[in-house]
Amino acid sequence: MNFKKYVFQSLYLVLTILAINLLSSCGKQDDSYKEFLAGGEKVYTGRADGLLAYSGNGRVLLSWLLVSDPKITKCKVFWNNKTDSSVVSVQKTSNVDTVKVTLNNLIEGAYTFQVYTYDNAGHSSIKSEVIGTVYGNTYAASIANRPINNATYNATTKKVLINWFGISSQAVKVEIV
Repeated sequence: MNFKKYVFQSLYLVLTILAINLLSSCGKQDDSYKEFLAGGEKVYTGRADGLLAYSGNGRVLLSWLLVSDPKITKCKVFWNNKTDSSVVSVQKTSNVDTVKVTLNNLIEGAYTFQVYTYDNAGHSSIKSEVIGTVYGNTYAASIANRPINNATYNATTKKVLINWFGISSQAVKVEIV
């Protein structure tokens, strides 16, 4: 009999604690979003999707997709903590559009690029962001020749066979002079 009384009292205690938590945690239903509607509804345009940066010598190519919003008329690219920018006019079609922008005459280094889309009413999207690297003289001076492991010449076929050591993951081609 003592065991039943103990179980009942424990169950009663747990239910009382749950009821107190439930009643004390409730607030007005609109409390969670009311502060975001101050000043009226905020309208956003569709954001740049799939933003990519392709590194180059003194330049970078940015590429992104415009997927969903037919009202987009321009895009702005920012870098250097928004002190530098470029504006790109776009003409959105009913398809998925690809936008490509080459930014030239950049100083060698890593950059964070932010892309916003805009419509004619001045509404902007949330930012899309990508990090891109611009190469230059410092990078070029650090590139080492790819070492040859061994080379053999076949006088009969007049062909050379070159066995190379490993290659840098950044290499895209080997030029032989």
